[in-house]
Amino acid sequence: MKKLTFSLMLSAIASFCAAQEKKLAFTVSGHISPGLADSINKIFLYYYEDGENHADSADVVKGNFAFKGEVQELLQATLVARFGQLASPGNRLRGITESRKIYLGEGKVKVRVDDGFRNAVVTGSPMTEDADLYDAYLKPFIDNNEKVYQQTRKEPPGKERSAKKRAALQAIVAAKKDFIRNYPNNPFAIQAMKDALQDYQNDKLFRPGADAVYAELVALYDQLGARLKETPDGKDFDKRLKELRTNKLPHFSGPSLAGGTIDINSYKGRVFLIDFWGSWCVWCRKGHPHLKAVYEKFKPMGFEIIGVGVEFDKDRKVGEQKLRDAVAKDGITWPQIFNVNDGDADLRKIFSIYAYPTKILVDQSGNIVLRVTDDEERKLDAKLEELLGKK
Repeated sequence: MKKLTFSLMLSAIASFCAAQEKKLAFTVSGHISPGLADSINKIFLYYYEDGENHADSADVVKGNFAFKGEVQELLQATLVARFGQLASPGNRLRGITESRKIYLGEGKVKVRVDDGFRNAVVTGSPMTEDADLYDAYLKPFIDNNEKVYQQTRKEPPGKERSAKKRAALQAIVAAKKDFIRNYPNNPFAIQAMKDALQDYQNDKLFRPGADAVYAELVALYDQLGARLKETPDGKDFDKRLKELRTNKLPHFSGPSLAGGTIDINSYKGRVFLIDFWGSWCVWCRKGHPHLKAVYEKFKPMGFEIIGVGVEFDKDRKVGEQKLRDAVAKDGITWPQIFNVNDGDADLRKIFSIYAYPTKILVDQSGNIVLRVTDDEERKLDAKLEELLGKK
């Protein structure tokens, strides 16, 4: 299952704010209609900033609640309403919760709850309005994808089931592209562009018509509003598009988890795999047994794997230890780069990594010949057999 990291999902939003040393003050004041106020006893506010989770709570008094604080930049937060304990005897559920996504850093935000907390009306936050528009636009397609998944999960594997699932996913991709065309100035159009880029990168090396898809990406970027193009993410996206015209692996190096530096030049002339993963990524680690089998099979032929561990702890040493523990527990023996999540040294930016795991296969000539996400083991196996199986 594809996993998008919280920090990368919000990079488009963060870049929409002007760089500043002064923190951004916020207040969130809410009113709950009398019909609901009696059943809600607590409101919680959760958000993630600078590598740490933050939590606050407020009592509901006469239908009103309030929060105030400061953040370093505009960011996403979640309001959670906790209802009273259930009356059913023996029910272990201590309460029911509903949540509402908002954004902090735009000053005074007001929340009015008349018809369920998840349907709360938020005013005073243009970014929340933009996010609501984006979510509402995609909701029918995401709901349909879930419906297709539930309908096909018990069907026998085969082309018919695969076709249904692919059609539902492609409908989501198409909807995101339509969103860009219809709302080119909405900051979430950048996120939609990133998703479209990920789809192209994953498919371009083996799907017919990839050049046409690339041309479509360029056309979509050209339609973005001028302000979005001037954000750091907008400029970075333009750079990535230009780089996609070649399959050559860019040079990079990074700190080895074992000490010293790993320089990709030392792998010239070999077939190798770059594996972006993290100790926190369930699907990454579920794929390690297969990677270990692949490594054992093809290593005698010169094959190598370079892991790129991505952790999000504010304390670098904590992240390094988490990665070391995961490497030891999973029995990984290939080299590991501990990613630097900042600036030009951040390998996620070099390779446009927005999902985990992402695996990039490089041939003896230094060309990227395959890029896959999730647990697409058959594609990797087939390409390795093609490159090394006959030796």
